[in-house]
Amino acid sequence: MRYLMAVHAFFLLVSTAKAEGYSPRDFVKAAPAELFYTDDEMSEEEKQALVKNGFKKKKQFDCSAWGVAEESKDRMVLQYCSDSSVTVQVYRTTTDPKAALVAVLSSRGSGRSSDLALFQVTTGQEEFAPLSTAQLSSIGVTALTENDFLKDDQKFPAQDAQAARLTLAEDSTLRGELNNWMDPRWEHRSEAYEIAFAWNNGRFELRKNEIAAK
Repeated sequence: MRYLMAVHAFFLLVSTAKAEGYSPRDFVKAAPAELFYTDDEMSEEEKQALVKNGFKKKKQFDCSAWGVAEESKDRMVLQYCSDSSVTVQVYRTTTDPKAALVAVLSSRGSGRSSDLALFQVTTGQEEFAPLSTAQLSSIGVTALTENDFLKDDQKFPAQDAQAARLTLAEDSTLRGELNNWMDPRWEHRSEAYEIAFAWNNGRFELRKNEIAAK
């Protein structure tokens, strides 16, 4: 069974015995393989092989086995073939030493398509229950529409504004992203703002920056 949503990343609230030392490796070991959804589906056997091989880092990916493309204390990028990947990002807090937030971005087609699912998990539990919109809102992640990226004189009627997506950026922020390529509704409109949610010790904070005129 797969958990799919029409948005860009995976968020997971993870309670751990030693959150200070919680790592992307810890999450990959605990999570079911079906959670890591790309064109190159990961089986549980393939995940266990990745763990058993010590998360071996690879320079080339020939579609023979999953490996690590990048790794740091807070982030790991897994690959199988060159055109799809899974990124695991850990967020920590000093206010609750037993909790960590984990974002998982599963990308396909050279990053052109990806999925967001939301889970609340506890170490030792087998169930991965999806986080609700209310739970996300409680940690600062609010829903975005096209109008959030536009100035007042270019906004759509509220009922016509389509939902925007979120993706996991290189700087670990959750970046708002529009799906407006070749959309005739945008022929005379242009993005006025860049929007992201930045982690700040237990919550995400909204960052809305005006795009400089060219």
